[in-house]
Amino acid sequence: MMGRNSFLGSLLLFGALGANATLGDCEPPGAPPVVPDGSVASEEALAEASGEVRNFVAKSQDYLACLEAREAELGASITDEMQTEIVTTYNASVETMQEVADNFNEQVRRFREQSDG
Repeated sequence: MMGRNSFLGSLLLFGALGANATLGDCEPPGAPPVVPDGSVASEEALAEASGEVRNFVAKSQDYLACLEAREAELGASITDEMQTEIVTTYNASVETMQEVADNFNEQVRRFREQSDG
């Protein structure tokens, strides 16, 4: 007989597996890059951050495309819960991508201001 903790652990594992099944093989882009403070950063540091931001955005776009494909793959078999998970994940990824781009642009603006000043 399964103990209470084993049973709860199995439920948690099942829930985690269910979430992974909904999103399929879609690989999240990972943590957003750290963008240096443009008011004190070097041009080289911002150039490096630019590459990291572009890489993050590219991986994010691939992730979004994967989520769209996963939604289409599920077709008529998609449940409301699956749909909600995909849409919520998609929207969060778009929001993060926008925040990263906005922050980078703000730091470039600060860099230019301190360079011109």
